[in-house]
Amino acid sequence: MFRCATALAAILALTLGAGCGVRIETPAPTAPAPDAAEVLREAMVADALMIQVSAAQLGAAGTASQEVATVLTRIASDTATQITALGGTYDPGPDYVSRSVPITTPSPTPVTVESLIQLLADSANRTRGTLPTVEDPLRARLYASIALSDYESAVTLVTAASVGVETELKVTLPATDYSSAVAATASATLPPGLSQDEAIAAIASLDAVGYAREQWGLHTSSKSGTKILDQSRSDRSRARAWAISAGIAGTDADPREVFYVVGEGRPAPRILKRFARDQFADQTHRFLAAFASVGADERQSLLDFATEAYLAERALGAEPSALPGLSEYDAEGADESSDEADTSATGSAD
Repeated sequence: MFRCATALAAILALTLGAGCGVRIETPAPTAPAPDAAEVLREAMVADALMIQVSAAQLGAAGTASQEVATVLTRIASDTATQITALGGTYDPGPDYVSRSVPITTPSPTPVTVESLIQLLADSANRTRGTLPTVEDPLRARLYASIALSDYESAVTLVTAASVGVETELKVTLPATDYSSAVAATASATLPPGLSQDEAIAAIASLDAVGYAREQWGLHTSSKSGTKILDQSRSDRSRARAWAISAGIAGTDADPREVFYVVGEGRPAPRILKRFARDQFADQTHRFLAAFASVGADERQSLLDFATEAYLAERALGAEPSALPGLSEYDAEGADESSDEADTSATGSAD
């Protein structure tokens, strides 16, 4: 009996000892399902990747004009910056099995300038449409800046593709809710939801642009000068309309001045041009910064006004930005050569 018990104990000990080296493999868990915010982020990354791939594919074909090729290179660079700002492609980490996510691949159909313009316009329009649904105002501001960049890239690509092309063959900007809204801002009052301080800053900035253009136009050749003066009157008239809509016209809170200090003495046209450009840059930044204080339903209107200001800034020679209006992302040492550009350029979206 004792021998049997001893043998049984020995067998049990051997079995348990052998069991210590046994490792039961279990499958790695699947990455958690994304919430609505992550779905939107991934969709924006997918759009940026598709734009990047399409621009690279079109550039590699070697058929684009020099003007278009320059824009394509910039678009590819801008989308890389945007993808980084968005957090990059989804990566669940080594401990998870990656769930199925859309893979961006080049279209089997050759990319054309027209298809890339459509892609940019559609991406910008989709992003604009989602702004009221984004919970985090700062995240919404980033998305708005990317939409603005895509929209401006589409506009710039249309212009580049039209160089030296007969009018009836020129490409056009696709009609979207975004493009219609931007066009409507020229006759609109200030976006709803702005605080009085934000409204005052916008009014003062636009009125100052009008003053700078007035001085610029008065010292420019007759044909170009007349056009600049017309824009000056439009700027100042619109600033007045904004002041009236804000309820501060003619009051102590009205920031409009008869004249503004722009440099010393009588500033050269390039200084006035730079001043106007800086005012539009300030408007772009302020309209997007207001995302932090307005309601979610008012973000689209702010983006529309920021877009108009950014297009005016670009038309006055400003360098493009991958994330316009977000000064924390701006590259240092922006090219100042545009100050020396033809001073007859006007380029207002007003």
